Amino acid sequence: MQRLLLLYMTLLLGGLSLQAGNKIFETDSLFAGMGPNDKGAILVVHFGTTHDDTRRVTLDAINERIATAHPELEVRQAYSSRIVRKRLAARGIEIPTPGEALKELAREGFTHLLVVSTTIVDGVEMESLSYEVAHQQSLFKKIRLVTPLLFYESDYKDLTAIMTAHLDPEVAYIWVVRGLGELPEIQEMILRKVDFFMTHHRLSIMDKKAIYEETGEKLHKSDSIAR
Repeated sequence: MQRLLLLYMTLLLGGLSLQAGNKIFETDSLFAGMGPNDKGAILVVHFGTTHDDTRRVTLDAINERIATAHPELEVRQAYSSRIVRKRLAARGIEIPTPGEALKELAREGFTHLLVVSTTIVDGVEMESLSYEVAHQQSLFKKIRLVTPLLFYESDYKDLTAIMTAHLDPEVAYIWVVRGLGELPEIQEMILRKVDFFMTHHRLSIMDKKAIYEETGEKLHKSDSIAR
């Protein structure tokens, strides 16, 4: 009962960000509370690519944008595709799996971690990554997983606006030769998600149930996140 009361008071006092559709995010900075012996990092998880030219202008570019935006944090990467990693390894390029990267960061003493996926939709790749993060959670003081590129309705609207900004609405187009990750506007979408999830986290289903039992307010998915 005390926990329910505290949660309700926090909601009333504005400590929680209430978004459209009654989706609740708790204001909670991932890295602000680190102690003198704590270390913070961002792990960027890509599906991966074997094409060097593509990798430089997409995946590497995204890594660099995140690192430039947050120079105070260590930025690492991992590839989730077994085939891509195998083919790169044959050429002498070793990229860790998400699980390997998480364990390595823990061994190096990193205590606070934001995991960012460049997966486009919330499918099997995100399911696998979510499982890996949950499995390795005890290795860190705090670990948080960012939603994929397309998760909220607003994400789809943003992507559509980016892709159609300079096109003739009367003409049908097929997009090829360029990856989404090469577009600066897409990189910016990812950065916005990174910044938001560094300072907010979604309440768990148990937290939502607790609010519902106390207030009668049913919380459901939002169609947007903070701008």
